[in-house]
Amino acid sequence: MRQIITANDIKKYRSISDFAPVGKIVPFIMDAQIVELKNLLGKDLFLKVVEDISPLNYPELDTMIEPILAFYSYQRYVVQSQTNVTAFGVVQKNTDFSTAATDKTISRITAQAREMARVYEDILIEFLDENIDNYPEWKSQCNRKGKNSGTIGYSVVGDKKDINDFVKDEVNKLGRNIFINKR
Repeated sequence: MRQIITANDIKKYRSISDFAPVGKIVPFIMDAQIVELKNLLGKDLFLKVVEDISPLNYPELDTMIEPILAFYSYQRYVVQSQTNVTAFGVVQKNTDFSTAATDKTISRITAQAREMARVYEDILIEFLDENIDNYPEWKSQCNRKGKNSGTIGYSVVGDKKDINDFVKDEVNKLGRNIFINKR
């Protein structure tokens, strides 16, 4: 499967240190492709977009997909960037010149990234629905099982009060049920 975006593409939308190892970012890009993009596009269109053949099937979609993947990859990176898996276990690296972000700050940043990804998702969905004849693999959101059916999953960092406040805000904003995987 081809990787649609790079770490530099994420930097177009959000600030990531130039010293952040690209090897640490790439898995989050691939995770976002496999989870969020596949869920958004559906299996058939997803496979058509990420096939490893040349010429690519729908290169015009890459520019619309780029910000979606950038924000979802950034969201995943922010949650995991403070930790490293070593031969001795999972550790959190700190230096004398930095202070770890609070769980509340991380939750706020990831929620903002997720919200921006959804804005770009809506743009892509609208484009695909309006041009459905050009994308036979696309199945309109109205006809897809599970999508917008009422339940959304989130991973949230923070204490119980922060998570409860987050859940209430999301339910009020989206008008649907959510489940939480506390980190």
